[in-house]
Amino acid sequence: MKLISHRGNINGPIPEIENNPLYIKKAIELGYEVEVDVRLHNDELFLGHDTPDYRVDIPWLFMLSDKLWIHTKNFEALNLLIDINELKIFYHQIESHTIINNCKLIWSHNLIEASNKSIIPLLSDNDIDKWVKKDVYGVCSDYVNKLKVNK
Repeated sequence: MKLISHRGNINGPIPEIENNPLYIKKAIELGYEVEVDVRLHNDELFLGHDTPDYRVDIPWLFMLSDKLWIHTKNFEALNLLIDINELKIFYHQIESHTIINNCKLIWSHNLIEASNKSIIPLLSDNDIDKWVKKDVYGVCSDYVNKLKVNK
């Protein structure tokens, strides 16, 4: 099962530094892949969940492409990045499932219907404790260190 850090978090959420490129690199150096939030704002790419916080560019995304799961936060970012086969990108708002481009995997918010092709979010410590383990491709969490210990 692949363990994916949510926005760079490994031991719980730290909102003030989530999606910071240095924070993301640290999680990668610790052996994790990372889900990042990317948006296009004023024709530039930014990392940030609700706001454009950290400017990045396509070469930066390419440099880390094998370790990043890119959650495009607006249609403009999705439209820009969708044709870049090397990047794993997805976009969702309220859907239970969404396809991750070019890797035949599903980002699944419906844990009951999740399968071995699904990456599921277990964002809180409580979500991890309540999760009835099943065969999934990966888990994205703010607490990936806890999942690593219990793996």
